[in-house]
Amino acid sequence: MAFIGIARALPHSYASILDKDKAGPPAVSASEEMQPAMQTVRVGRVDEFDDPGRKVIAVSDTEIGVFRLDGAFYAWVNECPHQGGPVCQGRLFRRVLEVLDEDQSSHGRTWDDETLHIVCPWHGFEYDVRTGKHPGMPDIALTPVPVQVQDGEVHILVD
Repeated sequence: MAFIGIARALPHSYASILDKDKAGPPAVSASEEMQPAMQTVRVGRVDEFDDPGRKVIAVSDTEIGVFRLDGAFYAWVNECPHQGGPVCQGRLFRRVLEVLDEDQSSHGRTWDDETLHIVCPWHGFEYDVRTGKHPGMPDIALTPVPVQVQDGEVHILVD
């Protein structure tokens, strides 16, 4: 969490009585603290989403992809960690698995019906729609956005 400092100029009469070795920072009341306020943004009704499906919306200068998969919702900032491409606008694919035998010989490919990937249109980087993680490099991941579903409405929470 980032802390925001608040600088205050003390009147000369107060500054002269403060002992710099003993005095801490000036007290700040809760009403004076600057805290980021989360904004709730309506994305649409649950029944407006295919399953699987998505909507990409703009909130200020940020695009956010909201995905529906097996009845659950996930949201990601529409910026690929690789080189900033519009990842949430990429194609959706089931995860591709290579079929290997005991000696690691390949016998073709198959698809994993449990895992859906989104593929960045710029350079083909893939991410799991549920986790936002790249399948081969789990330290590379999309930036999550909180999603709320209430009374049939889908909302995201943004700064």
